[in-house]
Amino acid sequence: MSATARAVLAALAWLSATGLLLLFSAPLHWAAPTALPVAALAHLATRLPGGGDVLWSPVRDHAATGSQHTHHQASVLAGRLADATEHPARFTTRVQPRLRALALARLRQRHGVTDLADPRAARLLGPELHALLTDPDATAPPPDVLARLLEDL
Repeated sequence: MSATARAVLAALAWLSATGLLLLFSAPLHWAAPTALPVAALAHLATRLPGGGDVLWSPVRDHAATGSQHTHHQASVLAGRLADATEHPARFTTRVQPRLRALALARLRQRHGVTDLADPRAARLLGPELHALLTDPDATAPPPDVLARLLEDL
């Protein structure tokens, strides 16, 4: 979050708190300084690591199988991959669930496999891709390796 955005957020928090106090008939000379801690907290919250990050919800395991859902998953994947390279822990929370959904959609369409725990899934995906999708400690592979794995998919 940029410094300008943080300043605007703090100003909006101060104005909102002041307005709320004025709504309850507080005098302006009392409401304005009393609202300053609210603005300070809003500013500090945006300074925390991850304070301005968008929180993505994990993909449901029973994701839709239609092609529209699969295309949506693919479209958001590029941005999340870039984010996961900067913050490796985000791979397992943001990227891996989307890759899993894409792989399951492909396995359902082509082979009727509905679960990555199915031995056919491990055989069809190959050990490297299957581990990337199922290992809870997996990290983002280098772009060329990931491209090769996704091409195999």
